[in-house]
Amino acid sequence: MRRLSMICILLAVMFLFGFRPDSSPSKYTLHDSAQAATTPTTVAQECDSLGTIWVVGEVVDYASPTSWAWNGRWVRRGSSNIFDAIWIHRSGQKVVTPVTITIQGNQVYIDRPNCQYTGTLVGSGVNGTYRCAGAGVNYWSANIGCELGEGACGLGTEWRVNDAIVPGVTNPGWVSVWTRQGTSNVFKSKAVRQGEPDTYATHAITIEGNKVYVERKDEPNKFLVTDCVYEGFLIGKGGAATGTATCNSGVGKLGPVFWDARILCGGGNQGPPPPGQPPGRGQPPGGGGGTPIDWNTNPAVHRGENGKRFTYSCPSAPNASEIRGVYGTDVYLDDSGICLAAVHAGLITSAGGTVTVEIRPGQASYVGSTLNGVTTSTSGQYPGSFIFVGGAGQYQRTNLTGIQVVSGTYGANCRVAEGNMTSQLASACNGKMRCDYAVNVTVLGDPAHNCSKNYVAKWRCGNDPRVNTATVEPEAGYGRTASLSCER
Repeated sequence: MRRLSMICILLAVMFLFGFRPDSSPSKYTLHDSAQAATTPTTVAQECDSLGTIWVVGEVVDYASPTSWAWNGRWVRRGSSNIFDAIWIHRSGQKVVTPVTITIQGNQVYIDRPNCQYTGTLVGSGVNGTYRCAGAGVNYWSANIGCELGEGACGLGTEWRVNDAIVPGVTNPGWVSVWTRQGTSNVFKSKAVRQGEPDTYATHAITIEGNKVYVERKDEPNKFLVTDCVYEGFLIGKGGAATGTATCNSGVGKLGPVFWDARILCGGGNQGPPPPGQPPGRGQPPGGGGGTPIDWNTNPAVHRGENGKRFTYSCPSAPNASEIRGVYGTDVYLDDSGICLAAVHAGLITSAGGTVTVEIRPGQASYVGSTLNGVTTSTSGQYPGSFIFVGGAGQYQRTNLTGIQVVSGTYGANCRVAEGNMTSQLASACNGKMRCDYAVNVTVLGDPAHNCSKNYVAKWRCGNDPRVNTATVEPEAGYGRTASLSCER
């Protein structure tokens, strides 16, 4: 009865917050998206073995591991081996303290005040045991994330936030975007979810060093939330953040729960190729006469008009700061910039051109890739999509190499929707020749309660149309690995 009550409380917290969590992949993504964050654009710099963020689960009773007793986010301080660690217990207790991490070979040693951790690296994750003063040995597991972001730009111009992340509970599909008001520290936000009314709020954001503090005031809403406080830390180069939030509502205090954010600096993903490259398959600049747009335009205004087509004319590309980023491949999230997506698809170049889009319903996930000089991001569930008329999958792909994830499914044997964890697998493995993906229930949550879940990964190698499959046996989320390879 006590466990049932706790599950009901967790679900109520997610519902009343009015936002969505985004399950996080091995190469930790904040979609972006929240995953709203979400996954990151590819950056040139690589992380070392310590990464920049660890997503951690600690369990007291391993004999019944249906959920972790403690869930944590550990954020690295610059290039040191010290991490600012935050834990939330399933009872609601919160702990914040630094930890020091040392990796020797494949062995992991962690010092925390009054606690010692040891573990073994498994792919991009860690499994091990820990002991705190006055307590016995307990089990822990973590995924190591290489979240770098796009570089620090202060408060940025837009935050894409995953809110009310309750580990172990399936992603309810909320998407939140915070937009800066001029040069102030005030942001206006809108959160959307299919089947629910949009919610609106005002945020005042303060950043001091690597610490983030946000005060949120909500407009009247059906979820009864009135105000919230966010506390957290910047990640990597400062283009992302994570932390905890607590809210007040008509039914009392809610939280703490986790939140993740991607901080945009006014630009999007990698810019288009320089002028002078061979033209794509779209019409040349000025041809076809479509509605003139700029490189920051997306088709979200037409969300829900599924099947309708609209023709647009893109001018020559401006500075990168005026270009909206892109999420997806072939099927694009409708918050993506039309013009940059057209370059990614091989239809135009940075010289501009005319393209036609078709509005599509939202998808459970969007997989990023690098095509025609543009790197797009991976995202979780979103309520609207678009494609370019001419057929998805028909465009030039001369630069596809390594693993190209088709789908990742946690609980395929439990009749969950195929591809429910595609974005996480794609962000960890796309482009690599080999990828050992640590399946971690702490990160993925529980998409099928009371069912011992397997994990099925499907991928292609470069331009090869053949689909490869790797299946991890049930109880996959507890220390097991899916191995993907395009090595000959």
